[in-house]
Amino acid sequence: AGLSHWIPLNVFMTEGPLLFALPGLVFSVAALVEKGAGGEPVFPMFDWRSRVLAAAIVLAAAAMGWQTWGRARAWKNEENLWKTEAARHPKAALPEIELMATLLRPGNREAILAAQQRARALAGPADLDRIVEYEARLDLLEKDLVALKSLLERELDAKRPTQPGHLGELAALAESMNFKELAEELWRKELNVDPKSFAANYNLAQIEFQRKNDQAALELAARAAQFANRKQRAPAFAQYAEVLTDLGLMDEAIRQFEEALKIDSSMYIPYLRLAQIYWGRKDYAGAENALARGLRDANVSSYVDLATIYLSIMSEQGRAAEAMQWLMQAIQNYPTDMPLRLLAAKALLQQREYPRARQVYQSLAGLNQAQQAEVLVGLGQVAYDGDHDHAGAERLWRQALRLDPRQKTARALLIRIGVDPDSPVGPSVAPNPTKP
Repeated sequence: AGLSHWIPLNVFMTEGPLLFALPGLVFSVAALVEKGAGGEPVFPMFDWRSRVLAAAIVLAAAAMGWQTWGRARAWKNEENLWKTEAARHPKAALPEIELMATLLRPGNREAILAAQQRARALAGPADLDRIVEYEARLDLLEKDLVALKSLLERELDAKRPTQPGHLGELAALAESMNFKELAEELWRKELNVDPKSFAANYNLAQIEFQRKNDQAALELAARAAQFANRKQRAPAFAQYAEVLTDLGLMDEAIRQFEEALKIDSSMYIPYLRLAQIYWGRKDYAGAENALARGLRDANVSSYVDLATIYLSIMSEQGRAAEAMQWLMQAIQNYPTDMPLRLLAAKALLQQREYPRARQVYQSLAGLNQAQQAEVLVGLGQVAYDGDHDHAGAERLWRQALRLDPRQKTARALLIRIGVDPDSPVGPSVAPNPTKP
């Protein structure tokens, strides 16, 4: 049962517009009855009938306002609305289910469980699907992963029929919690319920692709592309193209990547894959074209992957100097792209342009701890090779290791200059002037 109430005006407008709407209604009706077709008054202005009509309109407006005010108090929030509806329809599960959904936001456990018990007693098969989904969200909200996993396993083993999409919703939840095996089983059961499910075909294709089960991945990816709606088609075509690439079917992969980009030109990965395919064929012009399109159209936080491929392509053609000019212009065009700026600093270091490398390293900001350690490694190399400041280099590399103990480059450089990376801070054991 849906809402059976007469919906008062305050559902559609706030109190401010209502103050203008009601007098406007009175004026419009009064004007309508005051004038006839020929423009003559239907009722004289002070006729008793006119007064009765005006009084009726005013009373109707007052009654509407009173009703609106009363409903505004009763329905001051969504929780009260569904409680009212549940009271009016005590044998309907829907209001109780909607009440559960509403109560999930503040996380009122006791009220949610009470609504859940009432809803379960009234629920049909389709209603049970929604109740289970809200129970799973409650477990997630309370970070009770044991209860959540137990609920998902019970639902997987349940013999009752489920609606299309229900098991997929739970599978996505399982994936988000890293219950990978459980998520796969739920996706496969969802595929049995609805063979045309885009989500099930798409996610199972990804799983098979990661396992290198190329034929199974190809079939699932093709089905995902077949059953995708317009919003889903771009990632579906891109996924299908990924599988084709892995199978070595490059011409068809190119076609599928281009189909994906026709639908959504802001996707990032297809430009990367197209550049890699063309580069593998030594089609440098095609690779550069794909990269240029990606820089122009792709919506991504960093273009560092595109830039890395571009530098490699240009170096392979003996155009390293031109590539460096392009990269320095790129960090000007994208000043907030810190991974791209870090790539530029490393490239300048390789070119032995130490002053410029130091300048770019020092301009980096907003980095995570591992990236900060990379910056210290680079500055240490500038100090060692550019300034011949071995003590300064050692200090910077030790600092990098303190920030990120897994920093292999810093550890290797310290060993190469004869310093034990795990020893207390002190002078080098045997400073080695050889370039790290």
